Amino acid sequence: MKKTPFITNTRILFLTLIVSYTSYSQTINSYYGTAGAVYNDNRFENRSIMLDESATGANAVWDFSNINPKLIQYPRAHDGPQGQITDTYARLSGAAMGNATTRLISQKNYSGNSMMKTYTRDVGASVYFTARSGKKFEIYFTGDDGAVYLGDFPLSFDDDEITTKVSGKIRALRFKGTFKGTTRVKVDAWGTLTYPSLSGVKIVDEPVTRLTIKTDIYARFGGLAGKGPATQIIRHYYSNKTGELLFRTGYLTYNLRSWIIKSKGEEKSMQVLFSSPVNK
Repeated sequence: MKKTPFITNTRILFLTLIVSYTSYSQTINSYYGTAGAVYNDNRFENRSIMLDESATGANAVWDFSNINPKLIQYPRAHDGPQGQITDTYARLSGAAMGNATTRLISQKNYSGNSMMKTYTRDVGASVYFTARSGKKFEIYFTGDDGAVYLGDFPLSFDDDEITTKVSGKIRALRFKGTFKGTTRVKVDAWGTLTYPSLSGVKIVDEPVTRLTIKTDIYARFGGLAGKGPATQIIRHYYSNKTGELLFRTGYLTYNLRSWIIKSKGEEKSMQVLFSSPVNK
């Protein structure tokens, strides 16, 4: 009888730890990664990359161990399509891009040139996309308050999917146009991510939670550039140990047609955390 309180307290502590871990493993505390984090970046235009990301739900397993380790270890460090990039964050005062942006996320290569810029708006715990730009494109949201609502962080696996009707302006190469469509945001899975280590001597198994952002639009360009659909899917894998963004993938498909021009294609990218101020 005297041991009962000890046993009860031990069970309560054990159950509390399990519940705490489970809750944490299903939650993303912040959309943003770590300032100064360096990623090995690979883009796969017109190439095959075998990443099966179809698993969703609880206790999902993503096994990327079949990736060529060289793609993770040795991205070519130059200004071309492959190399290392560093995430930088800047607070913006006043309106930027014309729609009350408050933060700029830049992915910079080793020369300090921005390969991709993402503009966001923070309102309390709420995070919004306002614009994105790269070397070949720019997309600027004007509909629904000029932004895409990503959610009130932290986001949980149990949260409902967030759907936003979007519209805005788009530039692709030298062509300008407008678009309309839908963006869907969901913490759609948590589980274990497996991939080759940076050293190539072992396989990394990381408990992660995944955030998926899918945008479907129909774009119309002036002149001979045509019109047609485009879909972008970005998946973010956050560490359940540190909360850091460990792994992210991107897919873009498009099919633009006019009476004289046809442009159809697919672009794929993969970024793996190389170093971070958190894990130094």
